[in-house]
Amino acid sequence: MDHHQQGNLNKAITKYRETIDADPKHAGAYLNLGTIYYNQGKFNHAIMFYKKAILIAPDYVETHLNLGAVYRTQGSYEDAIGEYKEAIRIDPDDAMAHYNLGDIYYKQGEIDQAIFQFKEVVRITPQDAEVHNILACLFSVNNQEFLAIESLRNAI
Repeated sequence: MDHHQQGNLNKAITKYRETIDADPKHAGAYLNLGTIYYNQGKFNHAIMFYKKAILIAPDYVETHLNLGAVYRTQGSYEDAIGEYKEAIRIDPDDAMAHYNLGDIYYKQGEIDQAIFQFKEVVRITPQDAEVHNILACLFSVNNQEFLAIESLRNAI
């Protein structure tokens, strides 16, 4: 909605709530409310609205990505992993889901799983030099120097 895009968040919240009052199954309104609350740091509210959106539209990838981001921000990595895996189940070619999942695996020291996820990102977005660099670092950490060098070459 216009208020949301213009940064009039209180008006946007009111409009989204009016939309929900008129149509309680409007998943987009719940998603947008979740996003506003997430950006305001009101994580419990964000989680509640994202979960409502998922109940209405369970196969909408963006909602799972956003809910995963809230969990990740809170350090609830297992919950975030679940949301990112669900996003990948829905759309195996969603680069952001693989990227975020790989990042969590890296932070947890699960380098092989992180490498797998970032390889998926490279498969989906082969021209993304940043991802090739990340993959090179992961290969290096995993003592796979040849693959690290190859990834750096692909970044160029």
